[in-house]
Amino acid sequence: MNNYKSKLTTNNVPKCFVYQENGFVLVAALMFLVILTIIGLSTSSTMQVEHMISRNERLAQKNFYGADAGTEVAIEVIEQNIACPKGFRVDGATNSSHIKGVEVMTSDLYANSSVPSSTELLKYPSDDTGYRDITYPPRVAGTSPDLHTNISVFQTKKPTDGQGRESNSGYEGNGRGDGTGGVHYLYDIHSKLYGFEGSEAIVRVGYRHLVGTAGDCVYGR
Repeated sequence: MNNYKSKLTTNNVPKCFVYQENGFVLVAALMFLVILTIIGLSTSSTMQVEHMISRNERLAQKNFYGADAGTEVAIEVIEQNIACPKGFRVDGATNSSHIKGVEVMTSDLYANSSVPSSTELLKYPSDDTGYRDITYPPRVAGTSPDLHTNISVFQTKKPTDGQGRESNSGYEGNGRGDGTGGVHYLYDIHSKLYGFEGSEAIVRVGYRHLVGTAGDCVYGR
């Protein structure tokens, strides 16, 4: 019996049985590295997507506020323009008016009452000639800067509820009368900002000006 056991020593067992786990650690390590690589690539891809989303959100918000600021610029230009019935002074070199860093292509835009059709309106405002009334910063040598805002203004004149005496009084600038009547201009303002990397934002608002409340003409002819 002892002799039999001694014959079953490790030295007498075929190598295919003794070393059958040879290389297992290497395979396991490679599989572990593959898993870590997949996790790393997935995390990196997710972070890149989240960064792009966050960046686009910031850019969209910035563009929106820029276009919205254009409507405030337009309102100020309208008020200044109404105060100058003959229109703004025109620069002969650019055939437009320049008011504190704002270029006005339509010198009497307060009376611009030709509202285009709904299909044609989609083209406003743009860099094409005839499709904008205001732009800033001003163009240089007939070109538009990379970051700029174009604005289109369309006006309609409409009487409010009230008596004719009160409307005429408001129109002549003699007072508002004893009621709530008067004549006011209604404006549709379209402001479009051209931002970085081809991004754009457009804001459309309505504005009402009560006739007879305009100030002094500063930029008139």
